[in-house]
Amino acid sequence: MKKLLAAGKPLAVAIAACASMSAHAQSAGDNVVGLGWFHVMPQDSSNELTTHVAPTPINTPLRLPSQFTSAGTSLSTKSADTFGLVFTHFFTDHIATTFVNLDQTNPIVKSVRQWSPALIFQYYFNSPTAAFRPFAGLGVSYNFFTNIKLTNGFVTSTQNNLGAVLAAGAGKPGQTSVEAKASSSWQPVFNIGATYTFDKPWGLIASLTYIPLKTTSSLIIKAADGTELATTKSKLNADPLITFLAVSYRF
Repeated sequence: MKKLLAAGKPLAVAIAACASMSAHAQSAGDNVVGLGWFHVMPQDSSNELTTHVAPTPINTPLRLPSQFTSAGTSLSTKSADTFGLVFTHFFTDHIATTFVNLDQTNPIVKSVRQWSPALIFQYYFNSPTAAFRPFAGLGVSYNFFTNIKLTNGFVTSTQNNLGAVLAAGAGKPGQTSVEAKASSSWQPVFNIGATYTFDKPWGLIASLTYIPLKTTSSLIIKAADGTELATTKSKLNADPLITFLAVSYRF
């Protein structure tokens, strides 16, 4: 009998530990903050760059078309890693909302910072006392871009070639300038993942998110006096898959 009790002692400790762990999962009214890392993997594609020449006296002396497409050109993005912070509130034992503020830097011409704050409604499976809880979510994100930068070589080449020709045809002397813009948009967000609670307030979050992100990028050539001479546009489908791994704290 002594041997059985001795053998049962660590087993009882293990059972008590599991019971303690499961009692501290997420439930109605809880808030969870996750601090971790996003890995962004664009599944991108784009159409060819199309240039629209402004309706100025350019066309008459130079006989330029009102628009033309540059064959073999396109836009692309690259994978990126960035710090991530998410906040989740549980309205019931199974339904929660998560706010994500994702920002990253990806090259379009040289670089651009993308911002994608998102609100996601999630459904958590398993009992609220379970340590492991998978979830699925659907939400919306607002995607916009700042700090768009063009390579010096591209700007110089555009100024000395197309920019100089357009400025001369329009009768606008002086150095031309080149600017870049990217359109903003609302897009749906699809999200799956799981949480694992390993101590009273602490846990882990792992998730995969997909955003069917589309944007129109524009390169604008202006004369020295600010007159718009031409705009080159291309539609880019970035469609990123985003993984997130984080340590969570519940309060």
